[in-house]
Amino acid sequence: MPSDPPKPLFTLKGHDDPVYAAVFDPQNKLIATASFDKSVRLWDAASGKDLQKPLTGKNGHQGQVLCLAFAPDGNVLASGGADNSVKVWELNPAKPPAEPTPVKNFSHPNLVSSVAFNKDGTLLASGCNDGFLRVWDMKTGQPAKQIKAHVSSANGKDNQPDPVYAVAWSPDQKHLVTASYDRTVKVWDAASGNMVREIKGAKDVIVPDPKAPVEPGHRDQVFCLAFDSIGKFLATGSSDRTVKLWDFAAGTLVRDFPNPAFKPSGPGQQHPSHPGFVHAVRFTADGAKLVTAGAAPAYKGYLAVWNVADGKLLYGSETAHGPVYSADLSKDGAKLVLGCGQRTRGVTESDALVVAMPK
Repeated sequence: MPSDPPKPLFTLKGHDDPVYAAVFDPQNKLIATASFDKSVRLWDAASGKDLQKPLTGKNGHQGQVLCLAFAPDGNVLASGGADNSVKVWELNPAKPPAEPTPVKNFSHPNLVSSVAFNKDGTLLASGCNDGFLRVWDMKTGQPAKQIKAHVSSANGKDNQPDPVYAVAWSPDQKHLVTASYDRTVKVWDAASGNMVREIKGAKDVIVPDPKAPVEPGHRDQVFCLAFDSIGKFLATGSSDRTVKLWDFAAGTLVRDFPNPAFKPSGPGQQHPSHPGFVHAVRFTADGAKLVTAGAAPAYKGYLAVWNVADGKLLYGSETAHGPVYSADLSKDGAKLVLGCGQRTRGVTESDALVVAMPK
């Protein structure tokens, strides 16, 4: 039986296009949102008040803004987008500048889909549609590493690169993990840049053998990933509508998250977790629950909460404010912020929602 839809504590209104990223700062004081409307906005996390002039204009992004990450101190924000850049902003909402200007600009050869700071904020990782993972030195502004993460080679030549949709640092900071269009998840040694292991996607089988075991990997693009707080588990979400839990050290599948509200599309197919694409996965601080969010038919979103220990669905409901492209959990675990897309055909104005964490 479906759960009741989440009721917004408040709605963050102001974006003219889908909100593709929404994140809490580490101190639970701020929320940052990024949109296809080329802007980044800052909000008070307690009230939802719009705090300052949007980070946009001649000094801001000149294309859709696709990803955000706060530095650990909450005073620096990185944004990446379709203008092939990552911009780094120093924040002071109490004394906002008349014309917001980034303090650093990291140029890329293609659009940037993901950014992530390391634990002390000295390094910033970025995932790009050119298939590369880059690590930037925040002091010098120069790339410390450039890793050909999702670019296959044949006969000494690079093939078409696959976009890097998500990047994350392991809690011990020893590894970086990337997720890609190519259905794979790859683990990289943060010091050397060498690949440690690869979680391969399932083979593309038009008519699966119903007697054959279902392959563990994703069958389509992997959009999102997240670690639990101790780095034991890695969760992934995909456009194949599934959420998966992996033993990070071994690289093996621990469990799927089958949703009783949906059925596999046929024999030998994986049991879906969501009615549509899965765009976000987040663990609670204690690692006991997993929050997942994504799209549903008819311009709706979907929000779910799972018990990590046994994979059972604790909460699952559609949301009426458009597809959910981003979800983040406040550090106290009490609130979720959801970045949403358009609610109906022809109306691009979109919101971010702050909702109470479902029980």
